[in-house]
Amino acid sequence: MLLKIERFFDKFATVVGYCCGLLMVAMLLNVFYDAIMRYLFNTNSIALQEMEWHIFSVVFLFGISYCLQEDGHVRVDVIYDRLGQRARAIINIVGTLLFILPFCWLIIDGSFDFVKEAYDLHEISGDPGA
Repeated sequence: MLLKIERFFDKFATVVGYCCGLLMVAMLLNVFYDAIMRYLFNTNSIALQEMEWHIFSVVFLFGISYCLQEDGHVRVDVIYDRLGQRARAIINIVGTLLFILPFCWLIIDGSFDFVKEAYDLHEISGDPGA
C-alpha cells in the first residue's frame, strides 16, 4: 500500500516538474515581451508584470517537490559526494527538518490570516492591467 502511495507521489512530482518547466518557458517569453515593449516602444503592462511574479511563485512553490525528487537542491557537492549513503541520508533528513519544513511553516503561519481575509473580502489585484 505504501509503495503505491510513493509511486503516486513520484509521478505527481514528475508531472508537476514538467509543468513548472513549461511555466518557466512561459515566464521567459513574458519577461522578454515585457522588456521589448518597455525599452523599444516605451510602454509597459502592469498585467504582464503581475503575471511574472504569479508564475514565479507557482514555479517556486510547486517546483520544490520535483527538485527534491530529482536530488537537485543546493549543497556543497565536493563534501557530499565523498560521504557514504547513510551520511547523505542523514544530511538530507536534517536539511529537510531544519530548512524546508520551518520555511513552509513560516509561509503558512504568516500568510494564513492574510489569505483568509483576502478570500472573505473577495479581494483582487488593485491594478489588473487595465
